[in-house]
Amino acid sequence: MNRVDPDKLALALRIDPALADRLVLERQRLGGYPSLERVAATPVLSERFHDIIARTRRQPDSLLRAEPGELEIGLDIPLALASRLIEARESKADRTFQGTADIERIPVLSADRVRRLHQIAIVRSPSTAFGYNALYLLLFLAFVWLSCRYAPQHATDRPVLLMLVWLLTTFGFLVRLAAGDPLRDAPTAGAFLWGVGLGVLSLLVFSRIPGRRSTYPMPSFLVRLVRFTGPGVFLLWAVAALVLDGGRRVGAPGLSWLGPFAALGVLVPYLRSLRPPALDSANPTAQPPRTVVRVGIRETELWIPLALAVISVVCTRNPGIGLVTGLSGACLIWLGTGMGWKAALGGALSFIGVALLAGLMPDGRASLMAFQSPWSRGISSPNRLAEDFWAFGSGGFWGAGLGLSEVGQSRLLATIGEDLGVIGSVMTLLLYALLIWRVHRLSVRTSADGSRWILIGIGCVLSAWTAFACASVAGVGPQAIVPLPFADFTRVAQIAWFSAIGLTLGLDRTADRGLGGFERRSYRLRVAALTYAVVALLIGGLGTRMWWLQAERGDDNAGHTLTLTEGGRAVRTIANPRLVRFASTIERGSIYELGDQVLATSRLREISAALPGNPALAQRYYRAGRYYPLGPAAAALIGCWLADIGPISGMEREYNEHLRGFSGYAELVPAYRRRNLPARFAGRRIKGGDVVLALDANLQRKAYAVLLKHVTIERNVRPAAMMILDTATGNPLAAITTPSADPNRAVLADPTDPRRMDGLPVVDRATSVRYPPGSLFKFAIAINLPEEVPSFEAICRHATGPLRWTYQGRTYTAPSVEDDPSDPPHGRIGLERALKVGCNVYFAELLRHTDLERLLDYLSDISNPKAMPTVDEMAERLMDIATGESFPLITPMKMTNFIYQLSINIAPEYPSFLAELRFGNGRPSERFIFPPGHARLTYEGKALYERIRRALRESITDGPLEEIFQSLPITVAGRTAVIRSARNPDRRYAWFVGYAPYELPEYAIGVVVEGENTGFRIAAPAARDALKAALQP
Repeated sequence: MNRVDPDKLALALRIDPALADRLVLERQRLGGYPSLERVAATPVLSERFHDIIARTRRQPDSLLRAEPGELEIGLDIPLALASRLIEARESKADRTFQGTADIERIPVLSADRVRRLHQIAIVRSPSTAFGYNALYLLLFLAFVWLSCRYAPQHATDRPVLLMLVWLLTTFGFLVRLAAGDPLRDAPTAGAFLWGVGLGVLSLLVFSRIPGRRSTYPMPSFLVRLVRFTGPGVFLLWAVAALVLDGGRRVGAPGLSWLGPFAALGVLVPYLRSLRPPALDSANPTAQPPRTVVRVGIRETELWIPLALAVISVVCTRNPGIGLVTGLSGACLIWLGTGMGWKAALGGALSFIGVALLAGLMPDGRASLMAFQSPWSRGISSPNRLAEDFWAFGSGGFWGAGLGLSEVGQSRLLATIGEDLGVIGSVMTLLLYALLIWRVHRLSVRTSADGSRWILIGIGCVLSAWTAFACASVAGVGPQAIVPLPFADFTRVAQIAWFSAIGLTLGLDRTADRGLGGFERRSYRLRVAALTYAVVALLIGGLGTRMWWLQAERGDDNAGHTLTLTEGGRAVRTIANPRLVRFASTIERGSIYELGDQVLATSRLREISAALPGNPALAQRYYRAGRYYPLGPAAAALIGCWLADIGPISGMEREYNEHLRGFSGYAELVPAYRRRNLPARFAGRRIKGGDVVLALDANLQRKAYAVLLKHVTIERNVRPAAMMILDTATGNPLAAITTPSADPNRAVLADPTDPRRMDGLPVVDRATSVRYPPGSLFKFAIAINLPEEVPSFEAICRHATGPLRWTYQGRTYTAPSVEDDPSDPPHGRIGLERALKVGCNVYFAELLRHTDLERLLDYLSDISNPKAMPTVDEMAERLMDIATGESFPLITPMKMTNFIYQLSINIAPEYPSFLAELRFGNGRPSERFIFPPGHARLTYEGKALYERIRRALRESITDGPLEEIFQSLPITVAGRTAVIRSARNPDRRYAWFVGYAPYELPEYAIGVVVEGENTGFRIAAPAARDALKAALQP
């Protein structure tokens, strides 16, 4: 409400732009709306209401009964505001205003609009983000103060441990809730709080389980629990997870998270039985025991982590659970027994086993090893590493601010990094490192064997779980779904972790800390080594990685694209959805013609102006993103842009970067990070630029209607094209293609509609499809004749004998060349008459005197050099080209340009549609249309030029074309032609090209119709009617 422009405000509230203007004016007067209630109370009329009445010299009573039009004039306000006043008056019981005071209090928004405003509003602003950040900072400082003050006064670690757990839990809750939509995410937040509540209850229960103090054995209750029910619990969990598909069949996928905890029921009893009690003696004078080293592949300690990891993966189909189980089992073996080599080998075997099992899953191995190529993944892969990198990069070093990040699919640690930057990420890692250190510290402080083993197990699971989850998000470890302890929205995991902490607190309460011994000192060294390793990994390794992801490579990560593959082949690319959503807020530029008529626009005011009297339809197009006033008349040239797809074809695609205001999404990263800053700090706003084309919108519309009428036969529209050029500048005035389609239908259609793209993109036959020039090629031959050749004459009897010619030492032959047998023989014929009647025999003889290389150079100037055949191919088919069976060399636009050059005798220049580029960033516009001031003679002499022009004029006056064009008030010069493709003789094309008026040309026109046997029936009449439309004002 306090940032968007009136058009976007009108779209969001579904109101007229004039009403939105009134809201913006009130916003500027107030300096910003303080609340939604103030928005709803914005009056229709400003404080100048009485001044308006006085100025118009109208009595207030006369305005109380006025109609909208009278109020519009009387109050000098937009019609939409006047209509709102009448709407408010009709809603009153007596349907009248009692006085001007009633009018002054009428709000801009009606009751239903106010309800919609409350429904769609999400109160999430920099001020609320500052509140979140300040609250968390205070909580963190309070935690540090309580820890420093309370911990030395108490022998236990209970206050610090509880404070860490509470801090991580509330932090995760704040980040998730602030990043989302409070209305939409309320069920998720409720589920999280429900899980936390059950977790706290389980914490209280488990913290009371140990019932008596003991220096060595566990309490009898726990002894029986661990000895007899531990393996049973794991077996029960495995069966339940396997039968219930990891809990997914009953809607409880969190059942998978219990796997590592259930594995402790197998590991703790077994490892405790490995050594006699003497090894755990607390006697300070005890000597180091002699370790019995057993070597062999039958050692159970090697295979227990592997077995537990494999069972976990098979039961849950989650490689992450298997890796956490195997890694925590290996750590437990090392910490509890000191058998380091067995623990390392067991951990390695478990990783290999999980990797092999993951390779049997769909995209399993690729997902597990996705950290090797984070920007490429299978189309069905569950890996979300790219989303995490996008979140890290979008936040940058300082972060977007808690509560100001975009809702995405990134994991919690990445969301924290996006919200709070590098400092927030490292602080989170530090909290987990402190929690792991405190849990392991408790296992050192106790001398009770059973208690110590349980604490070792909990500490190992916490270490492995946290390290794996953080490394996976940072892209330095295998990829699998494992939530962060305490902070993530996973109810079952919350209950499990709170229960584990409750059990830890209970064992800490009953532990005896007065004993020592060698085993305890040895264990302490191992715990210290593991703690240092975890701290080095979390703070040193992953902290450095966070800095690299967010500060060093933040812009690159935010702007990088993700490639989806299928079967090893790239299917499509996806950009950062945050930047895509931010780009959708950038107003796309419009496309205009030279008279500033709109050809394509995304601006509500321009759409409303093009659809007068239909504001509802205008708002539909505005919400859809684009409107094309000419519809199918210019669809081939302008193209189509869809909000969910982007540019499809035409000018929309060619000038897409200019229209949208940026070349790549990576350019938006700085502006995206500044989007919530005050205007004076946010920098220049990104806006799309406008494109001005050298078109005449009215002529484009009329010419399309003309061509469509002529090529529609029994409801079948033949493929055809028409070009009209302005001979004063050489720039196109109209480019028509049939058949066409209305892009507006695709703009408004449902994206899931299978017929949405019917007819799109429209093939631009006028500018991009090449046709064979046929007998029009004779004019190109005439232009390039040597000086002595134009006087050449031939005897035409409508046929020649076998022809033979030589080029570059090779001899070519043709059986014969014939003219139309329905016409009388031409007899002795020269160049001018041969051009007028299109004598094949004359040009077959003339071509043998033509410089073929010079001819090819000229053709490359007026057509597409890439479409040109080779010199050998041209030489071999020379006679066919001269008589009409030609190669597809030239587009209608270039053929019309060729006639335009003949009409005013200038050098070949390719016409340009682009007239002007207007930039949205304040940069001066660039113009591209200038009159041709560098004209030069195209031909060797003016006499030849005049002979060719006269031939074109006489083709109209001395034949059937005269009757077609005699209704025009101007003289026309031109030529028809029927062409067969040299590569596909069954395909025929009918041409008409010409210019008018003959004396002082203003228009050059070209028409081609596919599948037509004569140019007199469709092409020439269509050109006549198009010229008639061009002459009309």
